[in-house]
Order: sequence, then structure tokens, then C-alpha cells
Amino acid sequence: MPNMHKHPGFTLLEMMLVVVIIGILAGVAVFSISGQTENARRETTKASLRMLKSALEQYNGQFALYPASLDQLATGTTKQLDKVPRDGWKNTFMYYPGTNSNPERPFDLFSTGKDKVPNTPDDLDAWTLDDRP
Repeated sequence: MPNMHKHPGFTLLEMMLVVVIIGILAGVAVFSISGQTENARRETTKASLRMLKSALEQYNGQFALYPASLDQLATGTTKQLDKVPRDGWKNTFMYYPGTNSNPERPFDLFSTGKDKVPNTPDDLDAWTLDDRP
């Protein structure tokens, strides 16, 4: 009987196939996670806008006017917030009191979004949060 030695282990082709599969799976995972990160930033921004809008309404109810800046919500003895939040991209919110001619919208409050440029499609406006996905 011939003496055949079988070498345990993997061939180079099998090893390369495993490396390619792992690379594909890693790429899919990174792509999936990056999409969730952006969604989380948008949802965090929406929650912060709702909180700021509520704090501005409370301030108006107490003083019969809107503050000149968001910082006034976190100062003084009657502060509505411990700290003024930033949006999901770590930018300050844009707040302009009394600039809107619509009485239903006595102030403008929005995030400039990912691109940090106002008046672009990725902006999130406190008054239209529920109108957008």
C-alpha cells in the first residue's frame, strides 16, 4: 500500500476566498453602521429642536416675549435649560426671534444639518419636523 500523507490545513485558494468574504462582510457592516449613525444624528437633532421649541414657549409664557438668544434659556434664576444643546453634528442651532412674519411661527429655529449651510435640503426646522421623514 502506498504511503500517502495527507497534509492537514487549507489551500491558498481557500484562504484567499475566506479573506475576500471577510472583506465583503466588513464593507457591508461599515456601510450599514454609517447609515445608522447619520440617522441617529438626525433623530438627536429633532429631539433637541423639540426641547428648545418647548423651552422657548415656556420662556414666552413667563416673560411675554421670546429671548434674544438661546443662551438666555440657560442663564438666570428662571432658566429653562441647564445647557443649550447642539445639533447631532455638534453645531449650534440657528435661532432668530421675531423675524418670521407668520404669527403661527414667532421665531425661526433650525439646524443647518450635515452640510452646515443654511437653506439647503438637509436643514431641520423646528416648525416642520413632523412633515419630513
